[in-house]
Amino acid sequence: MNYNITRYIASIILIIGVFRMPYGYYKFVRISTFIVAAVFLYLSYTKKNELWMVLFGILLILFNPIYPMTFDKSTWSILDVVSTAVLLMSIKYIGVSEKKPVDSIASDS
Repeated sequence: MNYNITRYIASIILIIGVFRMPYGYYKFVRISTFIVAAVFLYLSYTKKNELWMVLFGILLILFNPIYPMTFDKSTWSILDVVSTAVLLMSIKYIGVSEKKPVDSIASDS
């Protein structure tokens, strides 16, 4: 599975949230960002990457749908943009897309 696509989609969802949307959309943003942050927190943990563990942990707390944090719209807009930046930077710095092992490439021919 290519995890980069997941981060691009989550980034688009967050950026759309900067604009005025129905309340249900923000619930969707919260749940989807929470799930993405949880997955990448785990992947950062498996790679022993402490900086990204902290960053995704913060996203996990901010977008927690069980005990939601409440901020005004302008604060959420800033958090959405910063969260998008974290997701997009993580593509470059922890790029966890799966690659075929060299042996399986040779056997595909």
